[in-house]
Amino acid sequence: MTIDEFAQQIGVSTTTVSRALSGRGRVSSGTRQMVRQRMEELGYRPNRPAQSLAAGRTQVIGLDWASHVAAPLMDAFQAQLISGVQQALQAKDFGLLLCGPRQSDMLQGWAQGGAMDGVVVLGGGPDDDATARSYSRMGKI
Repeated sequence: MTIDEFAQQIGVSTTTVSRALSGRGRVSSGTRQMVRQRMEELGYRPNRPAQSLAAGRTQVIGLDWASHVAAPLMDAFQAQLISGVQQALQAKDFGLLLCGPRQSDMLQGWAQGGAMDGVVVLGGGPDDDATARSYSRMGKI
């Protein structure tokens, strides 16, 4: 179901639905609550890619771990750190994209192309400084 179809079905404008979901613009709390309730009842889910295009934001943060870290998910500290980052992002309605050492170039391409709003660099080695500076030049760190 598109946002237009959903709006028509609940008897409000597309703009009202958009404002109610984004929390921006003038929409009464009653209307906002009604839109959210009807979403649940009808099973409407916003189109994330369309929202990203309209807002100019993806709500996705990449996590690039150091090239010298062999298996970060195997290390208890790093697993806890990644879990904490993920929980903090979820609380703000962001997703986390994990990329390992051999995927750094791919992640940088996605960051440069606007597929992510930011990047967390997990590391500490000499190559990681250059990686962090690269993301910084893109405005992603």
